[in-house]
Amino acid sequence: MMEGVMGTPVGGSDAYLIRQGLDPSSPEVRANFGQEVPFRVLVRKLPEKNIVFDDVLYSRGYDAHINPTKIRNAGAVPLKRGDYQIEVTNLYGQPAFSGLKIELSLQGG
Repeated sequence: MMEGVMGTPVGGSDAYLIRQGLDPSSPEVRANFGQEVPFRVLVRKLPEKNIVFDDVLYSRGYDAHINPTKIRNAGAVPLKRGDYQIEVTNLYGQPAFSGLKIELSLQGG
């Protein structure tokens, strides 16, 4: 486990599929949950800027729908208390989506 990271990062849509008793690695299951959108997530611990997490998380389907917005959860990275720099990069253009934007949510645990 990397310094700063607590537990295992979980892809948001994968967690939903697992709760439904489905195998998120199954191509048939993945096909029914829409186009995957890969995001690279890089987390650095400050002030040293040591990388504590660097991975690609996949978002597919949607977790909530508030007209006209659909919300996708790319995942969760449980961190120890401290200061971090977080970079999220959309790895590929998404022509099927217009107005795509990334928002981060910080939650106490």
